[in-house]
This record gives sequence, structure tokens and C-alpha cells, in this order.
Amino acid sequence: MVGVENIRTLTPIEYRNLVDAITTCVDHPNEEARKTTLELLFTLEPDTALLFLDNFATDDDIWNRMKLLEIIETYDDPRVIQALNILAQDSDDMIRERAQWLLSQKNN
Repeated sequence: MVGVENIRTLTPIEYRNLVDAITTCVDHPNEEARKTTLELLFTLEPDTALLFLDNFATDDDIWNRMKLLEIIETYDDPRVIQALNILAQDSDDMIRERAQWLLSQKNN
């Protein structure tokens, strides 16, 4: 397994290749793979992760959507507001209510 200390030694091209490889798992059939992809992208390359917000916001796994809410609550980006608007219409009460609350906090 590649540790964070090993990632720091990557060349810019190797780092970009790593991020690109991670993005191939955004739509992976396994929900744990998608959750790991979400976490890795927001940790390593938040700007790239923000490009995939629509995918993450419409994930079919409730816990992946909840994880997304946890991660994006601190982000101040218009794309986050768009994702929160999607999640504020979620069929799951817990997701919908959390997204609506986060939207109200960001609008204050």
C-alpha cells in the first residue's frame, strides 16, 4: 500500500497519473470503492473531486452521500451549493434534512 509519505515523493506526472487512476473508480459498482474514491479525491485533489460532485451527490449508497455531506460542509464553492441543492431533494430523510440544514448555514 502506498503511504502518504510515498505520495509526496511522486513526480508531478506520477501524481497526476495517480489522481487520474483514482477518478476511474468514481462510478465503480462497489460502494466501498466509490467511498474510498470520494475520500481520496477530496484528500489529494479537492479541485478534481469537485468536478465529480454530481456523481457523488447521486450515489445510490446512502452512506456515501452522507460521507459527501461531511466532507463538503467546510467547502466554500458554488459547486458545493449545487450539490447541496441536489441532496436537499434526496429521497432519504436523513440526507435531505442534513443538506437543507447545510444550505441554510451557507446562506447565513
